Amino acid sequence: SSDHVTFTTGTAGSFTVTTAPAVSSITIAETGSLPSGVTFTDKGNGTATLAGTPAAGTGGTYETTLVASATGPFLSATQHLTLTVNESAESTSVAFTSAASTVFLVGTEGKFSITTTASCPVTLTAESLPAWLHLVDNGNGTGSLVGTPPAGSEGSYTFTLVATTQGGQSAHQTFTLWVKQQLAITSFDHVTFTTGTVGSFTVTTAPAATSVTITETGSLPSGVTFTDKGNGTATLAGTPAAGTGGTYEITLVASATGPSQSASQHFTLTVMAPPMFTSADHVTFTVGTASSFTIRASGFPAPTICLSRALPSGVAFTDNGNGTATLAGTPAAGTGGAYTLFLTASNGVPPTAMQALTLTVAAAAGQPQAPGQPSATSSAPSSTELSSSTELSSGTELSSSSGLTSGNDLLARTGAAVDPRLPISALALALLGGILVAVGRRRRGQS
Repeated sequence: SSDHVTFTTGTAGSFTVTTAPAVSSITIAETGSLPSGVTFTDKGNGTATLAGTPAAGTGGTYETTLVASATGPFLSATQHLTLTVNESAESTSVAFTSAASTVFLVGTEGKFSITTTASCPVTLTAESLPAWLHLVDNGNGTGSLVGTPPAGSEGSYTFTLVATTQGGQSAHQTFTLWVKQQLAITSFDHVTFTTGTVGSFTVTTAPAATSVTITETGSLPSGVTFTDKGNGTATLAGTPAAGTGGTYEITLVASATGPSQSASQHFTLTVMAPPMFTSADHVTFTVGTASSFTIRASGFPAPTICLSRALPSGVAFTDNGNGTATLAGTPAAGTGGAYTLFLTASNGVPPTAMQALTLTVAAAAGQPQAPGQPSATSSAPSSTELSSSTELSSGTELSSSSGLTSGNDLLARTGAAVDPRLPISALALALLGGILVAVGRRRRGQS
């Protein structure tokens, strides 16, 4: 018998399978799927029948395998049989079951699946598609719309989808394709706040939509919070606490529905902090001994530290460029005394920090103080010490008749040498000593 046969839905059909030679002991078996309404029957005499009325909607092609077997002698034969079922015009109906609209995004390939009620051969067509969109017909009542909307194609596109059966039945669907801009975070990816000062930054997205939510992950400085407004915007706001200067890396994610999409952004929050000295305001070195002292200042970015006033010989100042500076060295002989150093720290964030640092250089045993520097250990002469060198009576007067018209004249007549760099306290002591010497000379002259 033939290896193929055609039936029609809704119409009784029959096909006889035959073998040769004619033997009553031959059986015929069938494997494979058959359409609803059609059965296979072995007659037991070397023939079999494929018969029935294919149900509506069973149109298609069915591949089966027939095997004929005989005994005495043992023989078998195999045949591949193709059953084609056509849909009748009367029994075929088709309708679209997929949605009548969808959304594609600019710059992203979109795909929409089309489905119908038909499982038999159906042809899908479309009318008035945009140039960048095409229809894929799977030939079985399903298909898809595929395309990538180019820049500037935002808007709506309306066209007609048509499904047609082999029997001439058809269904029409008016379809709307919406093209929207890809969701994006449109605000800057960085902002700068300052400790102790209120700051605020608004995160924005596009296109504008009330269905967009924005989330934040990553650590924020104390005093600053992130708030999603639920309308495609969010705020980063607050007053950074003292000591929170630095750089904070966070991730922002915007999510939207209809269609589902998301956009992310790596965001940098920089918190500036004014400088402040954190190290002690005094330090002691010793003549002839190597010493070192680290000056520290907080703030962000790391402040630059500067020094004014001269240092004792052998001691140097170095700004380390990281918010610290170093006083280090070996004070030279004769540099003992107290030195007031003025420090400033600046990093572009006002105000500039200032500190008066007292460097005390202790003289080594048996070595003198530096000229003009107060001793680190001595004090002003006591009244007992003054009276032991000379005695002033209440009747002693210093006037213009003595020929001493000024302190400098007095010191010059006594032969005292005065370093003009001496501080006021040292000058006062020198002047007092000169007065005592002059008074002593006057008394000796009167006697």
